[in-house]
Amino acid sequence: MRAPTTPSSLKWLINRHARIQGELKKLERAEAQRRSDAAESIAKLQMAVQMAQDSENVRQRAYERLCETHKSEIEAVELLLGRHEVPIDPSIIRPVRSQDNVSIVEYGTYTRLIYECLRLANGKPCTATQVAVHMTISLEWNLDKEMFAELRYQTRKRMNDLARERKISRAQNQVGSVEGRWCLNPDEIPLGRPTGRPRTRRPDDSPANSPATTETTRS
Repeated sequence: MRAPTTPSSLKWLINRHARIQGELKKLERAEAQRRSDAAESIAKLQMAVQMAQDSENVRQRAYERLCETHKSEIEAVELLLGRHEVPIDPSIIRPVRSQDNVSIVEYGTYTRLIYECLRLANGKPCTATQVAVHMTISLEWNLDKEMFAELRYQTRKRMNDLARERKISRAQNQVGSVEGRWCLNPDEIPLGRPTGRPRTRRPDDSPANSPATTETTRS
């Protein structure tokens, strides 16, 4: 016995149901992917905020310690001035601005700090700004805007040198990128974690003679 013929109107309803169901599944998959991407982006932003907050806390503590040290030294000097045979009123002594061109990193540590940061990035390219931030956190230095700009410039210069020596690789610039990015070569063995003390810049490790305030012209 032949099966009854399906009316055309019923076929249309079945086909319509199948198509709508397919569109719904497509929307659900797209939404799941969108939510996954959004969660990943939010996690990255939260991590960046936490890193920025940690960096700010370190800089504030370093600033407070430096201020306390300088104030203690001033009090000691003023005490000696008061006991000197030639009386001098400390309030008439005008402050002298220290040399701007001073590196916060000990000579020879730039490369090791760069390797350390790139190694922690797990193959993801890093900008000179990211590496400079890593340096300030690792060494717990408190920097003003000019000093950080100088450190970033010196870091970028050293990373360019390492790229020319083929010890690290410069990633292809993305559309709209403001900074260059570098990553560690797979066959390059990173050095250990360095330590550093402030020093006066040496001639062979110095950037251009212009101060850090010209950082925007070096990007």
